[in-house]
Amino acid sequence: MALDFGLSLGLNQSALITALLITQFVGFPAALAFGWIGKKIGPRAGIFMSLAFTRAPRSTPGAT
Repeated sequence: MALDFGLSLGLNQSALITALLITQFVGFPAALAFGWIGKKIGPRAGIFMSLAFTRAPRSTPGAT
């Protein structure tokens, strides 16, 4: 469905397939890692840890 939408917008098919594969290759190990974290520290703490990690401030080059 996402590939059909991207094609309707005029995006290149090979670029869309590449983006889909990258998403899958990143998502699968991340799912395994979060499953392991959930077993070690608990699912609630794992969710809060991931939220804190994604909301952590990052420095941006050139930002003031």
